[in-house]
Amino acid sequence: MSIRACIMSISSPSPFSPPHIRSRAILAALGWTIVILGVAGINWVMIESEMQKAEHAGGGASTPIIISSNILRSFSTNNILGYGAVWLVGMAGIYIASRKLNQAIVERDAVISSAQASEMRLRAISDNLMDAALYVYTLDEQNQPRFEYVSAGIEVLTGVCVEDILNDPQKLRRGILPEYRAQLDALEKKSREGLTRFELEFQHNNEITGKTRWSLMRATPYRRLDGSIYWYTVMVDITTKKRNEEAVRIAHEQLNTHMQEIEKLHEKLREQAFLDPLTGLNNRRYLSERMTGEIARADRENACLSILIADIDHFKNINDTYGHQVGDKFLVEIAGLLKNHTRGSDIV
Repeated sequence: MSIRACIMSISSPSPFSPPHIRSRAILAALGWTIVILGVAGINWVMIESEMQKAEHAGGGASTPIIISSNILRSFSTNNILGYGAVWLVGMAGIYIASRKLNQAIVERDAVISSAQASEMRLRAISDNLMDAALYVYTLDEQNQPRFEYVSAGIEVLTGVCVEDILNDPQKLRRGILPEYRAQLDALEKKSREGLTRFELEFQHNNEITGKTRWSLMRATPYRRLDGSIYWYTVMVDITTKKRNEEAVRIAHEQLNTHMQEIEKLHEKLREQAFLDPLTGLNNRRYLSERMTGEIARADRENACLSILIADIDHFKNINDTYGHQVGDKFLVEIAGLLKNHTRGSDIV
C-alpha cells in the first residue's frame, strides 16, 4: 500500500469518498426515473380514462383510433402544463444532481492530488534520514509482520535493503536480539488490544558491518475501516547515546570507588591522629578531647568519674638489657592486658 493510501485510511470518512459519489450518482438516476415515471403515469391515466369512455360509448374497431386522437387532443389542450411541470421538475433534479456529482468528483480529485503531494514530500523527507527510518506495518493472523512501506534509512540502521524487507518481513525481526523480540511481541499485543502507542529500546545486529547497534522504536497504531490494525513506526539509532550513558555509568562507579577509598583513608588518618601506632591504645590527644565530654556527662548524670594512671616500673632496664625491640613487644603485651580486662565503655 502506498503512503497516500495509508494517509487516507487513517483519516475520517471524507464526504468525497466513493460511497458518497455513488449515492449522488443514484440521486441523478433517481431524477431521470421521476421524469420517466411521471410521464408514464400521466399517459396511463389518460389511456385508462379514454378506455372507460369508449366502453360506455360502446365503441367498436375504431376505438384505438378514437383513444389516440383523444389523448393527443387532451395533451395539446388540457395537460400541456402538467407535462411541462413534470419535465421541468425532473430536469431540475437532474441538473442539481449532476452539479453535485461533478463537484464531488472535482473535490475528490483535489483530495487525491493533495495526498499524492503529501506522499511525495513524506518520501523525500524519510529517504533522506540517514540515522532514522520510517515504516508502516501490520500483523497477520499468526502475528507475523507485513511491511507496507519502508524508507531507505532502514538499510543504514540494519544493513538490510528495503526490497529484502518487503519480500521477507522476518528478515528485519531476525536481526533483533532474542530478549528484545519477546518484549516487542508483548508490546505489540498490548498496543493492538488498547490501540496505544509504545516505544522500545533494543539491540540488533547490522547485517553489513556485523556490529551490534542500539535503536529506539516508536510505534503508533491506527484502525482501518475493516477493523485491521497497522502501525506507523519511527526507528532511530541511539548507539552513541547508549555508549555515552555507559561511559557515564562507568565513570560514576569509578567515582564511587574513589570516594570509598578516600573515606577509608580519612578514617585511617583519623585513627592515626588518636591512636598510638605501636600499642593501638588511644593517645593523649584523644584523651584531651574525650575528657571534657566525660566530665560534663558525669556532672549531668550526677555520677562518678574514675581515672587510673599506671606506670611500668624499671621499664628502662628492659630496654637496656634486652633492647628496644623487646621493650616494644613488652609494651604491646601490657596494652593487650589492659584492653582485655576493661569494659567496652572504658577508655584506655
